[in-house]
Amino acid sequence: MAENLSYDVFHRIVATAGFSGISSIQYVIGDKFKNPFTLYLPSREGNECYQLKMKKHLQLLDDEITDVLVLSNGKLEFLTSKNDKILQDKRQEIECAEKYMELSLFVAKQNMTAKYEVRLNELGIIGGEKSYVLKNEDELWNLLDDVRSRKELENKIDRKKIVFGIEKNISLKDIVSIIMKLTEYGYEISYAALGN
Repeated sequence: MAENLSYDVFHRIVATAGFSGISSIQYVIGDKFKNPFTLYLPSREGNECYQLKMKKHLQLLDDEITDVLVLSNGKLEFLTSKNDKILQDKRQEIECAEKYMELSLFVAKQNMTAKYEVRLNELGIIGGEKSYVLKNEDELWNLLDDVRSRKELENKIDRKKIVFGIEKNISLKDIVSIIMKLTEYGYEISYAALGN
């Protein structure tokens, strides 16, 4: 891909691939970068935590629900009240918080200077997400080195995954060093777009 390509165009290509059922893409940026990077599109199938999060965002739990049929551990179960469904969702939300750290990195420009923000659920509890705002790439790599070395995070299901969110007006050449380093660290990178 052209190194001057803006991230919003790159993200449209990625989103189109995702809707087409593609799960990973190999790509290079510009002429100087011959080693391909791999982009991983998040899989939604079989990921109960993702489905729970989407349901919360879409507010699909209707106050009028009195009887619910759900799939739990491969079996259909009939829940007889809204409270049972809420309790089951809360239990699943607790399990997800314990299993996943949901590591993400966001890059935006402020007055021509890059700003970095790292978020993760390092406590393993609902609402345990912590956010770190960093001034430069050195602080970013120091924090990621620290996260990678923490014993309490090494059993997280998604410890090798990171969501990389970039402001749409940033060109790919401005983030290639970050992509290279995340790749060196062994992360499966999923991309997100920031802004309108």
